[in-house]
Amino acid sequence: MKTTTTLVKIAVGIPTRLSILSPGFFANLDRLFYHWLEGRLELKRTCRSVCADNWILAMFPFEITPVEKSKNEELLTYFLKEDGFVTIGPQKFCMNQHYADYAENFYNIEVKKDDVWIVTYPRSGTTWTHEMMWIMMHGMDFEKAKSVWHGDKFLFLERSVLGSKKQKAKRMEEIKNGNVELDEKFKNMQIPGHELIKQLETPRCIKTHLPLSLLPPNLLDTAKVVYVARNPKDCAVSNYYHNKGTPGGFEAEFEQYWKLFQDGLLMFGPHTEHVKDAWERRDHPNLFFFFYEDLKKDLPGMTRKMAKFLEKNISDDDVKAMVNHLSFDNMKSIEDGFMKKSTGPFRGPRYGHFRQGKSGYKEEFKNIGKAADKWVEKITKATGIPFPSTSDN
Repeated sequence: MKTTTTLVKIAVGIPTRLSILSPGFFANLDRLFYHWLEGRLELKRTCRSVCADNWILAMFPFEITPVEKSKNEELLTYFLKEDGFVTIGPQKFCMNQHYADYAENFYNIEVKKDDVWIVTYPRSGTTWTHEMMWIMMHGMDFEKAKSVWHGDKFLFLERSVLGSKKQKAKRMEEIKNGNVELDEKFKNMQIPGHELIKQLETPRCIKTHLPLSLLPPNLLDTAKVVYVARNPKDCAVSNYYHNKGTPGGFEAEFEQYWKLFQDGLLMFGPHTEHVKDAWERRDHPNLFFFFYEDLKKDLPGMTRKMAKFLEKNISDDDVKAMVNHLSFDNMKSIEDGFMKKSTGPFRGPRYGHFRQGKSGYKEEFKNIGKAADKWVEKITKATGIPFPSTSDN
């Protein structure tokens, strides 16, 4: 992939554009210097700001463009605590505008050969899958798995992107004034993933909801990557309730959420492009692509396939123990125990990570089911992605 130099404009309403380095540009900067590193031009600056109009010079190959004004205003009526939204590249992946601060760093992370990554669109079976992966990477130690919160098992790469700057600033002010306690999870969420990843011991376990196109271009050629996809309808329902259950979450009914899901105007969307990004690479030897529904249908078989992909030897007894550990009731019970101890903004029954863990949601589609099915059929034909049926497995 050809790497270009991108100038990213942070201000909403002003489009991102590409620019060629020129003497005129450097004349506007304060003590900027550059050098070559591993064949790429890395720019370093010692000034406190870059230009009066806040252009940031970045080694990132895609344009980051604010969502059209009227649509952005609509989104902000649903997500009350966000600052605004942007789209990235030709696939128009959608993120909050906070992402622009991190895009270059995520794209240029140094990947290690013994890294293990899990890449998913949110609510596609991420936690279920990386629990399996983590246990295999830690000698099938189920007791240890029970003692470590799922959010601490894999580094969530872009967690510092989640939430608006104004929301985070408000909470930090509350902490400063002594109105609330400094929750350890909230504190850690403020540290960029591209910095935290440097502190991990190897082999590093990394989780991200960013599509493959926005991750290091040498990722698949270097490390093992697991990608889990899910039927669009079930994925949308799960995301809807998850978004509604988080601070500053979605404030409208499901039918409106589904429209945004179809239009690719939810965080990490469009879902179709996200999955397609991985589906087209499914034959790469370092990529294990499968569906959430595969886990539902044959968890023992998928456990063995995962062990083979990760090059781990497991016994039949290990498989049985894994299936028992990964049961929905057990996973939910472990999570509920951690949630009771939480003192931060993500506490209480509303914010539980595990909801139902099923396939085949129907109630949410009672008024739009036929249209939704036609849409799924259309994208399936267009992309060739064999999304499983939503009938409960």
